[in-house]
Amino acid sequence: MLLLVIVIVLDVAVIDHEHDHEQEHEFSGCIPRGAAAVIPPNKPPIIRHLRRPIKGSVEPRLVHQPNKTHMKKLTLLCTALFALTISAKAAQDIVATAKSTGTFNTLVAALDAADKTSMLQEKGPYTVFAPTDEAFAALPKGTVENLLKPKNKEKLGKLLAYHVMSGQVMAADVRTMKAPTANGADLNVKVSGGKVMINDAKVVKTDVKASNGVIHVIDKVLMPPTKG
Repeated sequence: MLLLVIVIVLDVAVIDHEHDHEQEHEFSGCIPRGAAAVIPPNKPPIIRHLRRPIKGSVEPRLVHQPNKTHMKKLTLLCTALFALTISAKAAQDIVATAKSTGTFNTLVAALDAADKTSMLQEKGPYTVFAPTDEAFAALPKGTVENLLKPKNKEKLGKLLAYHVMSGQVMAADVRTMKAPTANGADLNVKVSGGKVMINDAKVVKTDVKASNGVIHVIDKVLMPPTKG
């Protein structure tokens, strides 16, 4: 789609540029000195593709002036190209967006291991509190490796579901509250002094938009409450 728009922009530029020069040739004719020709004032002489000036004539002058219609078309098409670029960036789902950042490799691997990838590729919308690779690395040694084992697939799935909310909640909509998750347990959301805490994790980046929801980046892995 982007390539098509670029081709259209270039085509319009070439066509209008050639049209401008054709008009310049048409209306910049040569009148031999001493000629007795009578030319109506509203019909200038038309001489196309003149390569050599006629002896004793005034050599034509080609003065290129910007074509306003041409410039307007280019402006509109460039605006459309910019809009397509922006929308293309937001066209990826949550999983693809997480992969593209390069900071959620462990989270993406965990989603695959727990068979939760497809859930976050659905229409949604969803709100995901995404721990960074550093957040997973901060867990006790061996925790991540143990969670990724096939025997712990269900446990891992519940942990990941505790990071997902139904609906799209942007940073401007966050307030101190209990927030239900796909796990079934609630998150403790606290807003104070411009900072947002999700349980004991700090939100370090907000509103990473995706086509089916939004990602908020957190600095710790959220551990769901254990049933006692």
